[in-house]
Amino acid sequence: CQAGTFSGATGLAAATECSPCPRGSACSTGATEPATCNPGTYADDEGMPTCALCQPGEYQPDANATSCLVCPVASFCPGLGSTSPTPCPGGTHSNATGLEFQAQCTTVASGFWAPTGSQFPKACPASWTIW
Repeated sequence: CQAGTFSGATGLAAATECSPCPRGSACSTGATEPATCNPGTYADDEGMPTCALCQPGEYQPDANATSCLVCPVASFCPGLGSTSPTPCPGGTHSNATGLEFQAQCTTVASGFWAPTGSQFPKACPASWTIW
């Protein structure tokens, strides 16, 4: 079978006897069964010879995926093939989706604080000492 198709049968007379690889999986040349796309990858169409990596700013936690998810608010998804979002660290925040780098998380201003994974900063209580 050609790349993007598979068949478990032996003695095939023609490549047309092979089946297209289903969405969420990939089939290399000579595949006898589809290979499930791993977390961090996807196959959005039938007949894919390989699974594609999620792009920076996206992630995919599940196997057999047909798309990637946009990195959610207050987190970033660096590099290719992210399997989970990384929360913005304490002292930073973000109200945006699809962040690719930690540096895109905004540092809180003086008089504010933000725990890990914060969408918005919070004002420091009046009882806190600001250094």
